[in-house]
Amino acid sequence: MKTIINLSAVAIILAIAALMVMGAYYGATYLWALFMQLEFVVRVVLSTGVMAALLSALIIAAGLRVAARLAIKGRLSEARHELYAHVVDLCRHYVSSSGGLSDGERDEVLTELNRVESDILLLASGSALQAHYDLQKPIEHGVTDNDQLTSLLTQLIKSFRRDLGHAYTYEESKLDGLLTPDSEEQPHEGRSIYAGAGEATNQG
Repeated sequence: MKTIINLSAVAIILAIAALMVMGAYYGATYLWALFMQLEFVVRVVLSTGVMAALLSALIIAAGLRVAARLAIKGRLSEARHELYAHVVDLCRHYVSSSGGLSDGERDEVLTELNRVESDILLLASGSALQAHYDLQKPIEHGVTDNDQLTSLLTQLIKSFRRDLGHAYTYEESKLDGLLTPDSEEQPHEGRSIYAGAGEATNQG
C-alpha cells in the first residue's frame, strides 16, 4: 500500500514538473514571437535595457554578498577582541605577580582560563592556540620564572595581535617593557596591557 502511495506521489510530482517546463517553454516562445514582431531599433533598445537590468542585478547581488561577508568578519573580529583582551589581562595579572599569587588566586586565574577555552578553540588561529597553550601550562604548574613567563606572554600577545590584523610593526623590546612590572605600580592595575599595546601601535 505504501509503495503504491509513494509511486502515485512521484507520478504527481513529475507531472507537475512537466507542466511547469511546458508552460515555461510556451511562454518563452510566445514572448519571443512578440519580440520579433517589433521593429529592429526597438528590439535593440529593449535588449540593451534587459541586459543593463541583469547586469545591475548581478552587481547588487555581488555587493550584498560582500557586505554580508564584511558584517560576519566584523562580528568575528569584535568577538576575538573581547576574548583576547580578557585572556591577556588574566595572564598578565599572573605574570606581573612574579609568583606572588596565593594558591586560591592562581586557581581563580586557571578556572577563568578554562572557562574561555572553548571560545579560544573556536576563534583563535593555530599560532594563537599554540601560544596560549605554551603559557597556560607553566601557569598550571605554578612556574614563577618572570623572564620565562614574560617571554611566553609576549608571544601570546603577538599571536593575538596578528589574529586581529595588526602587522609586524611593534618592537619586541617595547612590548616587553610594558609587561615588566615597575617598582611603584603593578602593570595590571587600572589599565589593560592589550589596550596599551594597541595605543602604542596606533601612535607608531
